[in-house]
Amino acid sequence: AFFYIVFFLLDKHWVFSTKTGKNKTQDEIVRFTIFMGLNYLLNLGLIHLVLRSLEFTYLSNVELTVFATTFDIDLVIAQLVASAFFAVWSWLGLRYWVFRHARHTHHAALTWETKESHVRRHIKYYQLQAKQKAKRAA
Repeated sequence: AFFYIVFFLLDKHWVFSTKTGKNKTQDEIVRFTIFMGLNYLLNLGLIHLVLRSLEFTYLSNVELTVFATTFDIDLVIAQLVASAFFAVWSWLGLRYWVFRHARHTHHAALTWETKESHVRRHIKYYQLQAKQKAKRAA
C-alpha cells in the first residue's frame, strides 16, 4: 500500500504535474484506486492467457522443455508480455482517466502535442515573459 501512495504522489506532482483542488484530488484518488485494482486483475488474466498459449506452442524437443520447466521460462515470458502491455496501458489510463485534468506531462517526451498546441504554448510563454518584464520595469 505504501508504494501505491508513493506512485500516486509521484504521478500527480511530478509526471502529470496537475494543480487541482481538494475535490479533484479525492476524485483522482478514487479513480487511481479503481484503475490499479483493474490493472491487477488484467495482469493476472493476461499472464494466465500467455501461459495457456505457451503450453500449446512448445517444440517437442525434450531439452527445451526441461530447461523451460527448470527455470520457469513460461512465467518469465508471460511477465515480459504483460509488462510491455502495461507500460503503455498504465500511462494512457493515468493520463487520460485518472489525471485527465493535467494539461501536459512533465516530460516533453511523454507529451503528444500537435503543431497548433505547440505554437499556442509558446505564445502563452512569451506573453507571460512580456508581463513579467513589464512588472520588473515598472
